[in-house]
Amino acid sequence: MSELRTCGGQHKIAPLPQWLRAVCWMAVGALLACSAFWGGNAYRHHIIHGPMGNKHMQPNPVRIARLGSRVVPQLCAEIAEMWRPGQDTPSADLISWARALGEIGDPRAVPTLIGLADHNHESVRLYAVLAMWETGDPRCLPALKRLAEDTDEDVAWAACGAIEAVKETRSSEEER
Repeated sequence: MSELRTCGGQHKIAPLPQWLRAVCWMAVGALLACSAFWGGNAYRHHIIHGPMGNKHMQPNPVRIARLGSRVVPQLCAEIAEMWRPGQDTPSADLISWARALGEIGDPRAVPTLIGLADHNHESVRLYAVLAMWETGDPRCLPALKRLAEDTDEDVAWAACGAIEAVKETRSSEEER
């Protein structure tokens, strides 16, 4: 952010002082908070798609996860719209959204995560496995068993850990 200043008859652009930039960002935050209060769609869109709809910046999974389970249907719809089985292009958005679904841990995301387990790129499969690990849902077991034999070591190792975690979750629920 900068402002136009005149110096000796010539226009020069000088950076804004740090305090003024902070005030501007606080105003943007207040506007987003109001948007979240009065419906939330613009705020959720901002968090899920990155700042100001900038497609060059990947969404922050931690900030998405803070929105909680109310964004799970929207994230699953975004993943379904962006990715089809057989595509081999890794996407930073897919990885971020899979991470967010894992941090939220909502069982409604399990079918989407199982679908991402078939992605051709190992990074997407890895984050899908880690998200399934976080949910602890037994519906993930067939996909996790398949991924335990994945060609990528990280995916296979994570899948083995996820299988154990799901089994532990299941046994602790049965004890209750």
